[in-house]
Amino acid sequence: MKKIIALCLLSVVVACSSSPTWEDMSESEIAGWKDLGVTVEQVGAYVDRGLTYPQVQAWMEQGFDQQKDIIAWSGAGFSPEDAKAWFDAKFSLGEAKEWGGNKFSAAEALNWRDSGFDLDDAIDNREKGLSPVQ
Repeated sequence: MKKIIALCLLSVVVACSSSPTWEDMSESEIAGWKDLGVTVEQVGAYVDRGLTYPQVQAWMEQGFDQQKDIIAWSGAGFSPEDAKAWFDAKFSLGEAKEWGGNKFSAAEALNWRDSGFDLDDAIDNREKGLSPVQ
């Protein structure tokens, strides 16, 4: 019985010590996060991925309100503004990475795609000095 009680107490201590908190943050930083409507758990996830309050705020200002999207797009190296351009052009993150990795902007990629070209054809034609005709 003593072992069971000891294990229960240990699990409570471990659970409490691993829960995210507002500790080590200034009052203004805490207020900023709260103004964004972000919970302490969400803050912990953002901070674990190297995102600061101003960075998350910039993502939200571009219309990204889902934590998973902010983390995914920022983790892939996109700025909030670039991610919005790709998102508005109806490219998935994977597509944006492929087209962007081949030096296409969102507007260029959209132009090629709307003209009926896939990525490989767009690359081949661009290398020939061609551009899509609308």
